[in-house]
Amino acid sequence: MRACAPTASRLRAAVKVYGHDGTYALGVLRAPRTVEDVPSLRLLELTAEPRARGYTLRTEEAHDLDEGARVSGETQLEPGRCAVVAIAGRGDLRDVDLELRSIDGRVLASDSGPAPHATSGWCAPLPAADPELDASPAIAPITIVWEARAYRGSGEVRVQVMEGPI
Repeated sequence: MRACAPTASRLRAAVKVYGHDGTYALGVLRAPRTVEDVPSLRLLELTAEPRARGYTLRTEEAHDLDEGARVSGETQLEPGRCAVVAIAGRGDLRDVDLELRSIDGRVLASDSGPAPHATSGWCAPLPAADPELDASPAIAPITIVWEARAYRGSGEVRVQVMEGPI
């Protein structure tokens, strides 16, 4: 459960357990100071694993999306590098879908679960080595396009693009 209060306040959490006996624990964790609201907390959660694996933030954007509307952006990857795109919504946005595509429109990865947040990643392959040259051929960066769609509801979305190693 996540909660962000606009001012200092007391929150109450009620926990119900149905049909299971045993000992349970409830922990309350305070979000880091950089977390201002639920979308920023979701982005922190969505990007925790990539950050732990050495990914760094490349861009962050905010967009308003009406139901059915789309927003997109591009990023370039050198061969052997990976991108993770994370998106988190607020307001009445209840479901957002995310796709990563090649520049020619081929879907590379997607996340279309029924939630106001999504994350997806893709890695640019390394070129195959040429045994006659005893080296790998040079390959230009690969452009990938991310596209987010407000499937149900509307509101603001924040998009983070991260880059890291394979």
